[in-house]
Amino acid sequence: KPQLLYNYFRQQFAQVTNPPIDPIREELVMSLTEYIGAVGNSILNPDEKHCKMVRLNHPILNNEQLDILCHIQYKGFKTVKLPILFDAAKGKKGMQEALTDLCKKAEESVNEGVNYIVLSDRNIDATHAAIPSLLAVSAVHHYLITVGKRVQTALVVESGEIREVMHAALLLGFGASALNPYMAFAILDELVNKKEIQLDYITAEKNYIKAICKGLYKIMSKMGISTIRSYRGAKIFEAVGLSEELSNSYFGGTHSCVGGIRLEEIAKDALVFHTRGFAAEETEEQLKNEGRYSFRKEGEKHAWNPETISTLQLATRLGSYKKFKEFTAAVDGKESP
Repeated sequence: KPQLLYNYFRQQFAQVTNPPIDPIREELVMSLTEYIGAVGNSILNPDEKHCKMVRLNHPILNNEQLDILCHIQYKGFKTVKLPILFDAAKGKKGMQEALTDLCKKAEESVNEGVNYIVLSDRNIDATHAAIPSLLAVSAVHHYLITVGKRVQTALVVESGEIREVMHAALLLGFGASALNPYMAFAILDELVNKKEIQLDYITAEKNYIKAICKGLYKIMSKMGISTIRSYRGAKIFEAVGLSEELSNSYFGGTHSCVGGIRLEEIAKDALVFHTRGFAAEETEEQLKNEGRYSFRKEGEKHAWNPETISTLQLATRLGSYKKFKEFTAAVDGKESP
């Protein structure tokens, strides 16, 4: 089944030599506060240009805050929004061309004095699909490093893909300065309007952002990192199932124990999601539950499912070694590639 690109990465964690921080009891020494914007060409020479920054208490921007950033009108501040879309009809070639064009436009924007680049997938339509936000931000981040212009701008991601803590951590770890999960906010708004959650929208949004921030604290603490500024762009992840060519081209050579998907497979998965979304819109049908978090009959495979659980229960209830072997065979079989 098609997967989000986020699912091909796992967190790294400190062992023995660098004890992790307790994100609950030692939260006092941790911070998600950051200053985003252009640092300037020389950070060693004091200059008023270094002060042209925006202070954020955390890297999650709501829609109103992003709108303010996009329309900021003050000397020394300039924002541009770049679409992270590709021609659906061209497939892999279209995605590759779009990524190359995106990187070039980002460099041109920096040359024009833009210090806030917003990478957005909002304007998708039937003919244009979204480039995975993680791929887009990592490609731009590493390209700007290559041309020596990364510190002259901040990368803000406006994406409907962002939902989970891991999504936010990956985007920040691969170079994003701030995030706007607009689809998550839209879902919260709908849940509030339908009375499916007994909260007003402002409280629901605040709770969601707080949950993401708490999750970021926990992930950072696993590596003993106390501030988001130290975590941003650190790439403290291991790839699982990415080809070496893809990793070297767009993810700065992030280590992958095994080879795997290329840009072609990423484009195919993106197009599957794109096609499903527009098909559901035309027929007004709800998108299917793919069973990513809990078992569904026609969803993702899970080692723990009704079959394996009932077999294990019978084995313990009857004291049957035969049933236990049936259980282990079922679990081992589902875990095999």
